[in-house]
Order: sequence, then C-alpha cells, then structure tokens
Amino acid sequence: ADAWRRAGLEYYDEARQGRLVNKAVAHALRALTAGPAPAGEMPVVMAAGSSGILLHEAIGHGMEADFNRKNISIYADKLGKRIAPPEVTICDDATLPFACRGPPAVTDELCLRSACELSAELRAGALSAREVVEAYLRRIERVDPEIGAICTLVPEKAIERADVLDREQDRGPLHGLPIAIKDLVPTRGIRTTLGSPVFADHVPEENALFVDRLEAAGAVVIGKTNTPEFGAGSQTFNQVFGATRNPWDTSRTCGGSSGGAASALAANLLPIADGSDYGGSLRNPASFCGVVGFRPTPGRVTRTPTRDLWDDMAVTGPMAR
Repeated sequence: ADAWRRAGLEYYDEARQGRLVNKAVAHALRALTAGPAPAGEMPVVMAAGSSGILLHEAIGHGMEADFNRKNISIYADKLGKRIAPPEVTICDDATLPFACRGPPAVTDELCLRSACELSAELRAGALSAREVVEAYLRRIERVDPEIGAICTLVPEKAIERADVLDREQDRGPLHGLPIAIKDLVPTRGIRTTLGSPVFADHVPEENALFVDRLEAAGAVVIGKTNTPEFGAGSQTFNQVFGATRNPWDTSRTCGGSSGGAASALAANLLPIADGSDYGGSLRNPASFCGVVGFRPTPGRVTRTPTRDLWDDMAVTGPMAR
C-alpha cells in the first residue's frame, strides 16, 4: 500500500479484496467504454503520474492488482484514439512478458522506452547516461534471476563508463545506451566463458574490434549475455551458468545461440544487443522471444579477432526490440 501511495495511486480495501485504484483512469475508461468488457478481457493502461506502472482495468470493477493473468486482451488501439485527459495515456508496451510484470511499484519506465527514444534524450542532455545505466541495472537485479539472460554483470565498470560519457560533449549515435555482449565475444577485463567450463575463468585482455566500435559510438558495456557452449546449438544453456528462459513463458526455451541477448531484450533488460549467426543464431532466438535479430551480409560487420577467417558463413549482427 505504501509503495502504491508513493507512486501516486490510491490504495483501499473493498470487501477485503485489496483493490488498487487510480480514480482518474477508472473514470476515463468507464466513460469511454460502452458496456462491460467481454468476460476475461481487460485493457492495459498506464497513468502518466505513475510512469511504468501497468494497471489492468476490469471495467466496472476497479483496478485489480493481478499482474500475471494470461488471458488479457489489449484495447490499446480503441482506447488510444479516444482518451483525451493528459493524466491518462495508453502504455505502448502493454505486451510486456508476463515474467516482467510486477511488482508494479518497482517497474522502471525508462527501461520500457525504445533505444531511439533513449538515444534522442541522452544526446539532447534530457537524460544522463548514469540515469539510464542505473535504471537497467536495477531492472536486471529484479527480473533476471528468473530468466538468466545476463550471465556476467559489471555494474561498477558500467557506472564509471557512464560518468565519463556524461562529461563528454561529442556524443555518438549510441551515447549512453547499455549493451551486454554475447559471451562468445572477447571483452577487455570482463569474464568471457564461451559457455564452457574450459573457459570459466577466462578474462580477455583485448576487445573484439566491433566492441571497440560500439564503445567509440558511445555504448556502455554492462556485462555479457548467455550462450550455449561455444555457441553450438539452438537452445541456450551451459554448464557454467545454466539455462536462459523465455521471458514470455519461463517454462519454454528462448532459442539460441544468441538466446541470452534475445531474452534480455524481450524482458527489457537491454535496449540493444549483439548476436552471432551461422545457421540461425540471430534469427532463431529473436523469433522465439518476439524481438528482432538481423543477419547482415557476411563481412559487413567485422569478426576480428577470429580463427575462422576462411569461413564466411558466420556473421555478427544487431538485435533490438
């Protein structure tokens, strides 16, 4: 109750059912909805005064704190055209994975924004890199234990890097955006295991070239994303970190081999990610998790350093949501 009051919502107990209600939103929705919603269907809305908090409105029955229902029908298109009051907006990310919905008072609105939205505000100075990095670190701490997408996290290193970026005047296209690198890729000073017990304690002394280029564009490396051992497989699990789960349904696979990246994007643990692809390792997990994995033309993105210079089937590519 205290958390909801701090978030600008009113808490009350109705017939001992513990309903959570924002009166302005409830009034607007009832006024704009002709008749009751079909049985079992509830639109999802977000109150601007309580950024990032998802509210399920059972029309005529108040706002219930039920954040794990799987039979929700989204009315966003219908209501988004008709709700005028400035205190009420439709949540663009109403289809958050069920594993990431709550508790509502700690949902971080910054992590629901797209990379393009964050980039524009970071480059304009409306947000600091430290604010964005800390928001994602908080979300990872809360959500990732259930998912296992981020296998190595370097929060102190990330915050130090964000502070350096905040002092810079020349801001690149990825300025301040957090990214976690696939655990097959060398990252200077950050544990890189390739998903194998053989390399469980391996800490590279140099970055892969594309990591240097990401950092030159302003990205903040906050850790590594999970992968099957040596990237071999269309599921993401290994003996070092275990399995990465699909945030839409944690009983199901996230695919692979860039499953850690895809799962992290779907759970809003990262705004952007990298992956690699030989026979589908960018595209497979992206399709399983409802994000985008793009396989570029071989050679378009550098793979240096690699021992397989003769093999032009493997590529590195971007992932995003």
